Amino acid sequence: MRTISYEQLLELYRKLLNSPSAAAARDYGMFTYSTVSLSRSNEVRGVGLTDFVAPRLYGGVGPCPYWVVPCVVREAKNLKEGDITYTGSGRHSNPIACFHGAAGRYLLIRFGKGWAGAMGQVFPDPEENPEEFTNLSMWPGFANGDSICYTQMARNLKSHLADCNIEIETVERMGHWLHTALLQSYLKFFPVDGLLGAGLWPNAAQKQFDHFWDPRFFPNVSDIVQALAPWIATLKEIVRGMGAAATPSMRSIHEVCKYFVTVAIQDALELAEDTPNNPVHAMLLNNATFERVLAT
Repeated sequence: MRTISYEQLLELYRKLLNSPSAAAARDYGMFTYSTVSLSRSNEVRGVGLTDFVAPRLYGGVGPCPYWVVPCVVREAKNLKEGDITYTGSGRHSNPIACFHGAAGRYLLIRFGKGWAGAMGQVFPDPEENPEEFTNLSMWPGFANGDSICYTQMARNLKSHLADCNIEIETVERMGHWLHTALLQSYLKFFPVDGLLGAGLWPNAAQKQFDHFWDPRFFPNVSDIVQALAPWIATLKEIVRGMGAAATPSMRSIHEVCKYFVTVAIQDALELAEDTPNNPVHAMLLNNATFERVLAT
């Protein structure tokens, strides 16, 4: 199998990011998820939006809050039928390679409306259409054989981690435990050096976590999130009104979506001007509130 360099991988990400295509945004999200989670292609294709769990704050990491987004894995090598496992991810040191931002951009494109490039899909109502909500794919329309092999991308990241003196076993322990009895305490099973290592943060292998810091983490973009993704607040109110009938995934999905979209907008402060063909970036560059934040 042909090996690609890390620089070539970043160039692929950059091309996908600067594409006006919704399919490119979807594939970009899949690729970044594959590399940060070291997932195989069947694991990536089967991910549903409701498989993501509300972000968890991991303490003791740098001067910035370190949020971990767990994801349920239902298909994995050596996983018995009926068992589940989790994988986790944090923000990447390079916004081009950050899955969280890629996921947020695709959510904005997919469920946005009223601006060029937005698909205008309607987020399913968890109360009126619980089955449609539960089965909501993270990557709809993807077919086997599309684009490039995810296993190759995972191998590429493993090689780069080795160059950074990060043990691959540490990163692989980000997930892949049986969790039937651990649903309330799984966060402690995500080794922070593995999470930061997958994000290529400096000195993660030496367990020096004070390097987790970036100016793009700080801007308050909540007004932009509300303006561009009002369906998130609507979803929150619907679930709140369901009371005890709401499932755990229903109760957490608005937090997942809000977090991903927030990261996408924060990352756009660094990425938008260099990748203006991206539908989200093109729209933000004509948004007065975003321009004010960008200028500060």
